[in-house]
Amino acid sequence: MRITTITAIVILMLGPAASRGTRATISSSKLPEHTLIQQTPAANPLRESFEIALVQASNRCYTQYFWCYLPGYAPVGTSCWCPTPNGPVAGVVR
Repeated sequence: MRITTITAIVILMLGPAASRGTRATISSSKLPEHTLIQQTPAANPLRESFEIALVQASNRCYTQYFWCYLPGYAPVGTSCWCPTPNGPVAGVVR
């Protein structure tokens, strides 16, 4: 009974939040293959809506000497590191 009550409360609380028009207007077929969608606050902070910002993502970390694969995707320009036998080497996601 407790699980049913908690589930009902969550559904009732999230129902109005989902109907606020925060969906992206760009169809997923027009986005690049690995694109992260990040919500950024609108120009008017008093409004409740969000503008959608597209962020390019990659899974490669480039150092001064070589590059390596990351375990997941990260935004382009983010700092990263590649493991070596002598310790980590700093790089940038490209």
